[in-house]
Amino acid sequence: MTKRTATLLELTLAEQEARNAAALVAIRARVADIADLQRLAEALGARGLHVKPSVSTHPVGAQSMARLHLWLSCTQHELSAALDWLAVADVGVTRIALRDTGRLRTYELTLRATTVQLNATVHEPSPPRDAFLFQSITAA
Repeated sequence: MTKRTATLLELTLAEQEARNAAALVAIRARVADIADLQRLAEALGARGLHVKPSVSTHPVGAQSMARLHLWLSCTQHELSAALDWLAVADVGVTRIALRDTGRLRTYELTLRATTVQLNATVHEPSPPRDAFLFQSITAA
C-alpha cells in the first residue's frame, strides 16, 4: 500500500481550519469583555458620537488572541468630551502618542480587567452652511 501525500490545498485548508478554531476559542473566552465593549460603544453612541466597536483575532503559535477595538470619528472637541466622560465613567485612559499618525489618535482604555484600543480619527468641524454661502457671496 502506498502512502498518499496531502496536497498543498489540503494542507492549506487544514491550517486555516485550525486557525479559525483557535480564533473562535479566543472570542468565546472574551464574551464578557465583548459585552462590556458593546455597552461602552452604545453609551458613547448615545452621546452623539460616531463609534464602531470591533473584535479582531491574531494567531499566537497554535493559539489565537482576541483584541478589542473601538473606532471613533469625531472633532477634537468631541474627542475631549468623550475622554472626559470616560474618566468620569471610571474607564482608565492612556494615550499612546507613538502610534498617532496624522488625524489618528490612539488610546488604551481599561474597563475593569479589559483592555480596549481606541482609535479616534479627528476631523475639523464642518462650518455651518451659511458660512459657505457668505464666503461665496463675498468672494464674488
